[in-house]
Amino acid sequence: IKSFRRAISLNSSVAFFYLNLGNAYLEKRQSDKAMKAFHQALALDPEVMSRQAGVGVQSASVQFNDSKRNYFLAKVYAERGENNMALDFLKKALAGGFTDFEKLKKDKEFERLRRTKEFKELLEEYGVILSPTPGV
Repeated sequence: IKSFRRAISLNSSVAFFYLNLGNAYLEKRQSDKAMKAFHQALALDPEVMSRQAGVGVQSASVQFNDSKRNYFLAKVYAERGENNMALDFLKKALAGGFTDFEKLKKDKEFERLRRTKEFKELLEEYGVILSPTPGV
């Protein structure tokens, strides 16, 4: 984290520095800081996530394997209102074995997206049924 923050202090216009910082924060289970770093990366380069393959920090943690990381990135895009990218990363998460459907049902970042036909169709494609929470 210190190294990536130092790199950013030297050149704050490189989106991959923020992407790497976000990944490092994920490894430390600091999701709020990771979310902020990913938003900064996207502000500098809206395509940075699609060019990330083979570049940047790779997760060595079981805590944030590819499916969980893709789920987190889907949340980042959903929060930004970029539904197509959110759905793309959510599909990657589901294809990679993401199964925490209670989290998917409750995470506020997906609130608007949950009402869309595309979201519902994606979940159906993977056999996911999000029944409403009683009392909600």
